[in-house]
Amino acid sequence: MTKKVLFIAYSHDSDEHKAWVKKFAEDLERLGEFEVLLDQNQPKGSSLPRFMTLGLDKADKVLIIGTPQYKQKSETGKGAAFEGTIISTEMMQDIDTCKFYPILRSGTFETSFPVYLQGRIGDDISDDSKYADKVKEIADSITNEKTITTTLFVSKKSDNIKKVASIQYTKSELNEIIDKAEINMPIVKERIERIKKELPYLASGESCIMTGIRIKGMMNGVPLLIQQIMTCIVETDNLGLAKDFINNILPIWNECVEYAKQNDWFPWNEDAKEISKEIAGIERWFNRNN
Repeated sequence: MTKKVLFIAYSHDSDEHKAWVKKFAEDLERLGEFEVLLDQNQPKGSSLPRFMTLGLDKADKVLIIGTPQYKQKSETGKGAAFEGTIISTEMMQDIDTCKFYPILRSGTFETSFPVYLQGRIGDDISDDSKYADKVKEIADSITNEKTITTTLFVSKKSDNIKKVASIQYTKSELNEIIDKAEINMPIVKERIERIKKELPYLASGESCIMTGIRIKGMMNGVPLLIQQIMTCIVETDNLGLAKDFINNILPIWNECVEYAKQNDWFPWNEDAKEISKEIAGIERWFNRNN
């Protein structure tokens, strides 16, 4: 039987937390046919960014240990932020992936995970009195997991078929378009807000290279997400969604653009130009139909 590869993503909150994570990894290997990838097991002198990049790519399942410090560090720190960029980018490219498994160690799902992980089905392992049962449950869940194809259906449209631009959409197809847009909106907003926060660090000496890498990772996939929102707006004549986008996302992106122009950083890369192009398309549609 081929071992499933598990990667554990977490933040170094304290020595006690690191010891807990190491025990968790060892217990998983004891309970299942797993190869667990953990940074603490890497030899001295090895490259942690390389370990993270290759490990996340190799893993069948990524277990993210959520704590308030993890959320903070994934948004502003180094190691956790580097992992977070890779994780969120992969999730954007395949929004239906089940690869990323939130494991709550402390706090709540809202206070311990970045927004792109909130809403994902995970497990709460914060109660130490239930630790043994929960670890076995997690190991069994991963061992017995099968690939499941889920058909989204939410009754948001009363008509069964809507004809737009000579294309017929069934009710379930329309629901899927709407669901994707509703999932994408907070992701796009959170990503652009993070880009805005990162921009001032582009001029801060040695950290500018890492900042540039993080910003590029944050931008990766955003044009596609905005395209999916635009599809929903056009195909469902959704003026409310367009207005929400214009009011809540456009101003933040305009601030990013203005800041970059003032510092001779515009355009930063092809993704930045694509984001501006897609946002301009939504703005034009809104102005024509408002």
